[in-house]
Amino acid sequence: MLFDEPESYFAPDSRAYYQQGDIVLAPAVVLESGDYPPSLVEGRPAIGESLVTPVWDDAPLGAEAGRLVTSIRLCPVAVTTHDCTLDKEFSRRVESLRNRQNMPLESARTLAASDLSLDRYLNVAPLVPYAEAAPSTPDALKQNKVLGYFPVCRDEMRGTDECVVDLLQESTLDRNLIVARIGIMSDDARAAFRYALARFWVFRGPKLGFELEDAIGKRIDDVAISDDGTLAVDLTLSDGSTLRFLQAPRVDEAGPERPGPL
Repeated sequence: MLFDEPESYFAPDSRAYYQQGDIVLAPAVVLESGDYPPSLVEGRPAIGESLVTPVWDDAPLGAEAGRLVTSIRLCPVAVTTHDCTLDKEFSRRVESLRNRQNMPLESARTLAASDLSLDRYLNVAPLVPYAEAAPSTPDALKQNKVLGYFPVCRDEMRGTDECVVDLLQESTLDRNLIVARIGIMSDDARAAFRYALARFWVFRGPKLGFELEDAIGKRIDDVAISDDGTLAVDLTLSDGSTLRFLQAPRVDEAGPERPGPL
């Protein structure tokens, strides 16, 4: 099973640039309203420790706004931003250097990669233990059956526990705040992660399954995301047959490869 098999869940470490599904050590932020006492911790918190800081009371925006505090913790997070967005500005800069200044590709890649202002922001979601995803059961979480969460495989070598990515706590992060990259999801895990993201942010159609069963006259016993590089959903029907829904994405010409993080 993908979610409890480290050799299938994780890809070999590489110096490639960040990509969707990477697990990194970085700050995760939640904005809250209430009379939370400030933390006694000063400076950067220890891994997993929350630093609570008051931002304003209810004076600036009126009583309706309430008291604003930030809760920040340094913890493993998963990159949720799509790959195309992670290096969009970099690719445009490389194209500009090559077309307008007639610069060789390798020189353009190096120069563009040295500009830390490009593609500065990305989205991340924290990894949380099963207990923080209650009342969902560990079995349901582990099998990627709970909306808003995505299972993370336990791997002693990478230091990851059995836990889930909490998509409800997604936040925007300056790329330069990433402390380290912990793990890289395999193609299979990334495909499942993309489906979890789509299901959480876009797809809200439980009625669709019943309509499909009525249309084909068979019960849907299982649903799987294809791992052959296509955007496909395979439905296993009650008679053992398989029905595939396929949308072949447009394949654009690959842009310049971005050097990995130092």
